[in-house]
Amino acid sequence: MSSQTPLIRVTDVMPGCKISHTSAFEALLGCPSEIVKVLEIKGLQLPDKIFLPALMYQYGIVQAALEFPIFKMLFFKQYYFQGKRPTVFGTAEQIERLRKILRLTLLGPSYEDMDKWGIDKATQVEFRTMSDALAIHKKGTDEVAGIDDLVEFVCFAADGTLEYQGVKVKILAPNIFEFTNGEETWTVDITINEPQRPPLPIVMPELFADRSTFGAIALSKCTTGFDPTGYTSGVLLSLNGMFALVDSSAWTKEHLRHLGINSHEVFVFIDTHIHEDHCNIFGLVVNGKVSYAMSDDLGYWCIVTKIALTLDRPVEEVKHYIRQVRIELGKPFDWYGARFEFWRAVHTVPTLGFRVTLNGRSIIYSGDTLWGKKLTALLEKGAISHELHDFIQHIPEMGSDLTFFDAGGGLIHPDIEELAALPPQLRRVIVPTHLSKVPPNLQHLFQSLTPGQSWTFVEAKSWDVNAFRQVQNAPILAGLSPMWLNVILHQGRVREYPINHNLLELGKEGKNFYIVIAGTLSVLQKDEVIAQLSTGDFFGEMSIMFGVPCNASVRTNTPVRLLEIGKEIFNLLIKDTRIMEMLMKIHQFRPIFMQFHQFRELSVSTQNKIFVRAKKIIIPVGTRIIAQGTDADNMYGIIEGEAEVLHDDGRGNIRHVATLGTNQLFGEIALVKGQKRIADVVAKTDLVVFSLAKDDFDRLREEAPIFSMMLMVLAESRLKE
Repeated sequence: MSSQTPLIRVTDVMPGCKISHTSAFEALLGCPSEIVKVLEIKGLQLPDKIFLPALMYQYGIVQAALEFPIFKMLFFKQYYFQGKRPTVFGTAEQIERLRKILRLTLLGPSYEDMDKWGIDKATQVEFRTMSDALAIHKKGTDEVAGIDDLVEFVCFAADGTLEYQGVKVKILAPNIFEFTNGEETWTVDITINEPQRPPLPIVMPELFADRSTFGAIALSKCTTGFDPTGYTSGVLLSLNGMFALVDSSAWTKEHLRHLGINSHEVFVFIDTHIHEDHCNIFGLVVNGKVSYAMSDDLGYWCIVTKIALTLDRPVEEVKHYIRQVRIELGKPFDWYGARFEFWRAVHTVPTLGFRVTLNGRSIIYSGDTLWGKKLTALLEKGAISHELHDFIQHIPEMGSDLTFFDAGGGLIHPDIEELAALPPQLRRVIVPTHLSKVPPNLQHLFQSLTPGQSWTFVEAKSWDVNAFRQVQNAPILAGLSPMWLNVILHQGRVREYPINHNLLELGKEGKNFYIVIAGTLSVLQKDEVIAQLSTGDFFGEMSIMFGVPCNASVRTNTPVRLLEIGKEIFNLLIKDTRIMEMLMKIHQFRPIFMQFHQFRELSVSTQNKIFVRAKKIIIPVGTRIIAQGTDADNMYGIIEGEAEVLHDDGRGNIRHVATLGTNQLFGEIALVKGQKRIADVVAKTDLVVFSLAKDDFDRLREEAPIFSMMLMVLAESRLKE
């Protein structure tokens, strides 16, 4: 531009973003997500001067998404090696936050960051050694260029003014800037009053998203952050009918809507790293709803720190809304029936790759990582260990039904040509990601990827309505989370058996856990029937919990319909819920309560309700357990020892009423009648008793009226005595 004939104008780019042209420079005001692609589509050059908007995040979109504009200037235009730097303008507070964001995303966390986060020293050294080897170095040295070496930051004065290269700029109001160039003045307003529409088309698939037991759906084209033909990474995993979102591009909510999916259907996020083309979950987590991020400690801290800086909120507040589902690298991790194995990928920032397996089928997601010759070159520099090198190189050989593999090329991504050289049996399951398109001569070698494309490896079961209701209403599953209920519906099998069919045999190891949906069964020890089972009851748990032979046989009395849950899923279920505690209490108290004849005739389901509420207590000799005239708070049953019942007639005369021994109840009269205690009960010896608290007693009366009737009969007979 000529200084004699200054060209001054404003170019609209998209809502929230305009270009201001001065005689000295062009400046981008506002920098929404995907701005690099929008500029290319419109045939506009990317200015290297960027003014920050008032808010870095608004309407579900990052409005100060500077990573890819700066990446383009540093790595495509080679600014640093030409002695140039992109310039960012903002208030002192904005610049301080942005400097931290860019340092984290361009250079990765520092030793100081990782110390503060409690990351172990070995992990710190491993990551920084790898990252420093991939970073830009100061000319002629081994020293890594710092963020201020790469980017120029210019702050507005406290009064909202600055002067740069002879151009004066003033903040008139949030998102309204006044430029003065010589004698000419103009304003640029980048205010947005409603959500921005997605700037690139979102493809609508022909079929709705399949909520399979195990499968994957491409949320987007999974291209690069520079490709104007599509959006960046995003894959949905369907795990027992629940969605896990692996990485995410901007406008993720809109992508989900086009697939017919509500964002609330995403149960967990797996952001493999914090670059903007992978970690763009703002619109999904900034809604007051708690979200869950599956990550190791280092990755999780990077995610919440970046989000906290972008939103200008304390990290602890962000951690409250984004809870960590904590994984450890190299250790299997079970998530609602799916088994994950995570590893550290080789990238400039902490990055994860993983394999997930369900019902014997597997999907691999490599994460952004060096591989092949570039990885070996890094090993030769001493920047990574032989162990890490060999592991990453063998990812294609791990075995999977589908592998999403980074093939972005350039300095820090594998080359598609190297992947093409893999043996056909390994290559045929690979879906190349992170590139705009597979070269035409290689397209026949790989699986294709289009937005909305789905892969189903284990189809979902169809359910009979009545069976579904019975499973939902089974007492053992009461209070189960929607996630575990999903697992049961996808992994459980409904089967029918005829009369006199033996399902469990005494002395033999069981294979499944069973819930009775319809019909009746007998529990036998030798030839003696010790219990009857009916709808809602369960059996088979002890053998598969402890790997021991069955302690009883179970035989059908009528045709039955059962829900069968396999050993592996059942053991995951009980360890992750209160069912283990419930079952342990049932098996602790069943032999105790069966010594009390009053409980033997109750149904198994009623017995179980009592068992899980009972407590076992040891009471020293001489203790007054019940005081005459007080409110009833518990009932008791004697397991071992003796107690004495004493009555005070109010005139100082204390009469011995009875001595209670093993397998006798006391304290039930006042609970049943709703009255004060009518006598003292004192421990005559050391006692072992079970107790039922009043609140539990009252709930049992509501849930199992037969229990209340049994105790009412007992109380009436006691009063007559």
